[in-house]
Amino acid sequence: MTGKMEDYNYKFMLVTEPEDWKMISKEIKEQFYRKVHIYKWKKEQDLEKYIQEIRPDAIILSFSCITANYIAAVKRIREINPQISICTCTAFYSQELIGELILQGIDGYLIHPVRKAQLQMVIQKMKDILVKRVQSERKKEKEEAYLSRIRMTLENGFIYCILYGGGSKEQLRAYKDALGVPDYGAVLTVECGKQMLDSSKEELYRRRIKIALVEIPSTGNEIIVGPRIFNRFILYIPMEQEISEQEKKENQKHLEGILKKMISGEVRVFLGERYPLEEIYKSYQDALKKQYKKKEIKRGIFLKREKFIGHKEYTKLINQLLDSVKFGRSNAEATFHKLLENMEGLTYRAKVNKIVQILVLCCHAAYIEGDNELPFWDCGQMIKELDEPVENLERWANQKFEQILSIILQHQERNTSQIVKQAIEYIEEQYATEISLEEVAKYVGVTSQHFSKIFKMETGIKYVDWLSELRIERAKEYLMEEKYTVKEICFFVGYRDPNYFSRIFKKMVGVPPSKYREGM
Repeated sequence: MTGKMEDYNYKFMLVTEPEDWKMISKEIKEQFYRKVHIYKWKKEQDLEKYIQEIRPDAIILSFSCITANYIAAVKRIREINPQISICTCTAFYSQELIGELILQGIDGYLIHPVRKAQLQMVIQKMKDILVKRVQSERKKEKEEAYLSRIRMTLENGFIYCILYGGGSKEQLRAYKDALGVPDYGAVLTVECGKQMLDSSKEELYRRRIKIALVEIPSTGNEIIVGPRIFNRFILYIPMEQEISEQEKKENQKHLEGILKKMISGEVRVFLGERYPLEEIYKSYQDALKKQYKKKEIKRGIFLKREKFIGHKEYTKLINQLLDSVKFGRSNAEATFHKLLENMEGLTYRAKVNKIVQILVLCCHAAYIEGDNELPFWDCGQMIKELDEPVENLERWANQKFEQILSIILQHQERNTSQIVKQAIEYIEEQYATEISLEEVAKYVGVTSQHFSKIFKMETGIKYVDWLSELRIERAKEYLMEEKYTVKEICFFVGYRDPNYFSRIFKKMVGVPPSKYREGM
């Protein structure tokens, strides 16, 4: 029983005499339902280079076309591509030769002149082998994706556990054992751009960050990429041994350089100090302080040295914070941190009163901007937690504030209009075709003018720019795999002119596709 054809374009290479091309090509197309690309080798071409360039799934090799030893030729093709399906074609039948070729793993052989019945049997066998292989690879990919989602969930839970302090030591130990992380480490924050990160790019950026960190030797192998909060990812970096400040600075600079190439836009990296796992939140505070300090120095903003700021400036900061919370702006945490820093001269009870007031206002601002789906924040429980003095009030406040921000982020992502969600899903399926704004607007059932307006309003960029970014991001993924030519990738991602593709890629990434691949 033959396997069901997958939605996959197979690549066949014919290393045969030209007079056999027509018959073999016709049979391949019929059995593969035209889901196939056929490449015809010519004698003036270097066979090994051609195989390396095309990377075919299957090859029909006629020994009349090569001068090398038959067995050696098959071995060499296997070395170039161990997964390739090989069918040989000889002008004579030799039981000894066929036996040797079978030992080399050929999937079929033809006797020249090729007969149709024999050709049909061989192509059918090769098709079954290729289809099963693709099905197996797809199954493996699904399993890996499933395990990856499980790990991502564990990683997010682990980071929330160590940052928010809500988990017991047993919970922390369970996460630690499941993820295999050592007892000492540091928190690294990666800030991607200035605006809230598009949720459709989250998984891509997560992979890019993990790949980039592999190049930093002192970070170890068990890096934990935790949750995204607006435009910032939080990571746990295993660190068995302390490293010097100079090495930290060099690593941060090197990492920022790598990520700027891999992720379009501004990227900033901040690394906290090394702590044991139970005290890792201190490392997160270190990273945040570095982040806010750098922003203030860059903008020329210096906090006053008085014990607390005046009423006018305090009110201004509160209003700025509430606006940031309501509209999901990435500077919300920086403003909250400023307010906390300016409470240093107050008594514990005065700090508690101000912090509770700010958090209640933030909850209210988030609630009135939301709808019934937005969870109600239990302010009474929050006040009850402060009946007894809290050991680290700043940590407690940051935990509560980030929990509020997380709820707002989840709500904003749910609140994206259904029209734009449907459009993005459709574009992600069809981006490799010549897909126009009018076609997408028709698909979601609105006029092109209305669609253009709401798409830009909700995503922040024009449709054509969003499509170009998506195509270039997909092209980067293909380039990292190194198994396709730049010309092939051009067509894979929806462009029809390789020169135009290279110009767009260079404009958006800074280097042409070939240079990008060399720099990976």
